[in-house]
Amino acid sequence: MTEDFCKSEKGSGSFFRDLSFAVVLAVAFLWLQLFYSCSTLWTHSEYYGYGWYVPLIATFFFYRRWKDSEFGDRELRSVPSWLFPLLALILLPLLLPIRAIGNFDPTWRVPILIQAVAVVLVSHGLLGAVFGWKKSLMMAPVTIYALSSVPYPFQFENWMIRKMTGLVIYFTVEVFGWMGRPVTAIGERLESAGTVVEVSEGCSGIRSFQSLLNASLFFGELFWLSVWKRGFLLIGGLFFATIVNAGRAVYLATIRFDDGAVAFDEAHDLVGYMAFCIAAALLLVMAFVLKQVDLKHKAIVTTVGEEGKPL
Repeated sequence: MTEDFCKSEKGSGSFFRDLSFAVVLAVAFLWLQLFYSCSTLWTHSEYYGYGWYVPLIATFFFYRRWKDSEFGDRELRSVPSWLFPLLALILLPLLLPIRAIGNFDPTWRVPILIQAVAVVLVSHGLLGAVFGWKKSLMMAPVTIYALSSVPYPFQFENWMIRKMTGLVIYFTVEVFGWMGRPVTAIGERLESAGTVVEVSEGCSGIRSFQSLLNASLFFGELFWLSVWKRGFLLIGGLFFATIVNAGRAVYLATIRFDDGAVAFDEAHDLVGYMAFCIAAALLLVMAFVLKQVDLKHKAIVTTVGEEGKPL
């Protein structure tokens, strides 16, 4: 065995293609295993149903970045002969117990989160060792988008939901005050003239921020936004989730107070879908505007650069 098996084959196009394909196949296998582990929660948890769309979209984003960066036209990096056996030695003992534990309770999130960390480290390690760490880092936005389908730690999710619930209740009470209608917040309930609405019931859409976070990452990658602009888009997603769901809570609470429980139940799901669509549309507009700012800035830089060239 040579010290560096890639050097012995440098210049061989078929070897390069074979190794490139093998690395991509290994990375795809790792992510498919992770997605399979998450699929139970995608099916049985209404808050992560969007996860079924993530693998296909992430594959498209990966292919687009792969093609744009011309991975296949680059010379293969030197890869130590011990790299792949070492990765296998680290990966298999880690993933096999995780998969075994996950089979007993597919909804337990700790094994899934550990598996996600292992998959990210190994997949980026493979890409970095073979194609260069700059190329591996270039795939980070795709990885972050793919990770949006992984369920959050349960304690963090509950903390975040409580914070979002508090914000929605606060804005809802304020809006009713502006409307001249006294509404009192009692814990997670809204009360008006003896009629009580549970915010967790009347505004379960507060948990739709997971979907809006996914949408923020999707639009950021779709429009090739810069890191800072993607950050603004994530903040926009959180803002739109809060405002739109507060509006949803006001509308549903008004129906419950004025028209009763039957009308409330009939409107609940439709209003929820409409709230998400409105927030997603606002995110799309925001992403488009940020992209136009990027294009305008690049055009100015290009013009200034051309004017400064010597004759």
